[in-house]
Amino acid sequence: MNQIAQDILEATGRTGLEPEHLPPGQAEAGHILGDNTLAKELLGWEPETSIRQGVAQLVEWYKKDRDPVGQSARLLLTLGGRFSNKGMHWNAERTSVGSAWGKGPSLAAGLRSQIEVAAAGPRKVFALSETGQRKETVPATFADGKVRFEAHPKYQTIWYEVCQ
Repeated sequence: MNQIAQDILEATGRTGLEPEHLPPGQAEAGHILGDNTLAKELLGWEPETSIRQGVAQLVEWYKKDRDPVGQSARLLLTLGGRFSNKGMHWNAERTSVGSAWGKGPSLAAGLRSQIEVAAAGPRKVFALSETGQRKETVPATFADGKVRFEAHPKYQTIWYEVCQ
């Protein structure tokens, strides 16, 4: 996870920052490791893109206009937590759902967070609906080359648009 965090910082041009290490949440299993050995053995599948390349491509896709984040005219930010499916059931320790994954649509809790995004000038921020439509204007300030706003559950969304 540390390497992925560093890849994200590098892809977004946010060098010199360090991830903040918080205690694991109740539902975290400790270490998350990807292993594609079985997919390779059974299907002959191997990844064509490294995690580092994938992170960089994802950042580019989210930037919408392919400009560096600070000069981008339009950004889509996704902030959510406690993702689950309807009917999903956790074990007593809240460490596994076993086979009780439930069914869609997936549910997510909006997070309360102070957001700071590099920008070449003032930007507007909108809370977006599940269909990508602008629901509400989110108050934002611009100073020192950064747009600042608060993501909040009151907007009932996990998607925010930052645009000129």
